[in-house]
Amino acid sequence: MGKKTKRVTGLEPLSYMGVEATTPAQLITRDNDPDPDYYKFNIGTTWINFTTDDVWILTSVDGAQATWTKFTGILTVNGNTGSAQPVDDEISIVGEAVLTTTGSGDTLTIGHTAAADGQLIIGGTGVVPAWGTVTSSDGTLTITAGQNTLDITRTGGGGTVDFITDSGTATAAGGQINVLGGTNINTSGAGMTVTVNLDNSINITGLQVNTFTEGILESDATGVISSTAGTDGQLIIGATGAAPDWANLASAEGSIIITNGANSINLESAVGQGSEYLLTNPDLSATFGTYKAQGVVHDDQDTVWVMALDNTSGSNDNKIYTSTDRTTWTQRLLDNGVAAGDLFTDVHCSLDGYCITCPSSSTAAPRDSWYATDATGAWTQNVNAYPLDAQGTFSGSIYYGNGYWVVLCDSMLYYQSTPPTGAFTVNTSGLTDVLNDAVYANSTWVIVGDNGTVFTQATDPTGAFTSQTSSFLATENINSVTYSLALGLFVIGGDNGKIATSTDGVTWTQRINVFPFGTNVTTVTWDSSNGLFVACGANVTALSRNGIIWFQDYKALAVPGDSDADQSGNIVVLRTGATPASATYMTNA
Repeated sequence: MGKKTKRVTGLEPLSYMGVEATTPAQLITRDNDPDPDYYKFNIGTTWINFTTDDVWILTSVDGAQATWTKFTGILTVNGNTGSAQPVDDEISIVGEAVLTTTGSGDTLTIGHTAAADGQLIIGGTGVVPAWGTVTSSDGTLTITAGQNTLDITRTGGGGTVDFITDSGTATAAGGQINVLGGTNINTSGAGMTVTVNLDNSINITGLQVNTFTEGILESDATGVISSTAGTDGQLIIGATGAAPDWANLASAEGSIIITNGANSINLESAVGQGSEYLLTNPDLSATFGTYKAQGVVHDDQDTVWVMALDNTSGSNDNKIYTSTDRTTWTQRLLDNGVAAGDLFTDVHCSLDGYCITCPSSSTAAPRDSWYATDATGAWTQNVNAYPLDAQGTFSGSIYYGNGYWVVLCDSMLYYQSTPPTGAFTVNTSGLTDVLNDAVYANSTWVIVGDNGTVFTQATDPTGAFTSQTSSFLATENINSVTYSLALGLFVIGGDNGKIATSTDGVTWTQRINVFPFGTNVTTVTWDSSNGLFVACGANVTALSRNGIIWFQDYKALAVPGDSDADQSGNIVVLRTGATPASATYMTNA
């Protein structure tokens, strides 16, 4: 019986040598990749995914977990730009420009092309670097190339060096130039540095002071010295981190009047003590009898004073008086009687030629006004001018501005565009509390009232008013408001002697109180002639040139009421509720 031949599977290379492995590798072809769960195969088994042509080899089995390693036969070499992949299992690495490559056995050698003596690899914009030769186009340098050497020297060796100065030229001798000091200058040298210094004591021969203009010497940022004289009243004032400069003294709050002159400065307090006005308290009983003065205004157009009075008995014969000198007062006739209850509380005149009155009212009934185009002529009754008086008494304040008449009544106002001959329209939008006074300036209506209220409305009084935050407490009334066109400043006065200012009617700043404790400011007036604010309280008058700094100036009426100033600096301040009518005249001193 012959020898039995072993079966060769073809899956194990050793089988061709007559050796059959006990666990031969297998060849698996599937349409998917192997998972770690595929562990029941022999080590070395090849798995081919015929849908992707990927080849996997089982390299180890740990328990029930198999490790399949993916075989990649394609090698990619990435460059700075692009990449290379083998063709027929080969990738060529070749040199460019001065670089070369040489392969032998398993070694790849990178080298460079041969160059001439002294050549350098020199770059070029937009081209590859190449071997180049250093040259001196103007021949000022001598370049000697050697094997792996490059010698650069100045043409002619040490040569001659010229040093050009403001006056003359210095030429090097023996390769040296001396840098020496001159008048008021010295030099020092260390290492490769030469330092030039000024002598500690400088003597400038022939300096003429009269080469400068009259003034004080000063230097600018570059050290240039000049002389300047400044203007009248200027001083040289220092500044931290900056050079001193000419400047005028200033009084930020206006409490000091500064008058500059040639080489002089005069300083004075902004408000004197009792020196701005002469005060008189005229006896008006012979003229006004038992009537009370309720409102006063100066009609700048007709240059007359106008005063409204009511009868203390409540009868219907209220009166209007006018005066050109505050001494002689003339009664102006009304064209018919005044209805009971329509007692006058204020009078106001405008530049459009009209003057009107404001009635008092304690009942919900229409009220009349009286108007005149000439305060010294006839006054005409405007029947039911205020038809909607259903909320209370008139506050006794009239104001004209931007073509509108405004009359205040409790927490509402009446308005009418000029002329004031028809019925007024009521506006309550945004308004609360009792309203006491109004002014129009800086394109803004400003209305003040009880409980520290300030209301503003732009341009006209027909829309909704906006409540602003004042510096007054909610328990303090604001009684009066005025405006200085020259200063661009609103001023309000009220309870407990408080005064506040604003440039826009919106943001208010309280000023130092100069009134005795408990004294209420009842009226504030701007005297444009004297440039003074005048604030009146019980037995106290305060003055201010800027609305910020105030000084007590006079003892005036016990309870001051309405007030106004003419264009000559004369002021009339009424006494509230006084019978007979009482007033204080403040005359420009």
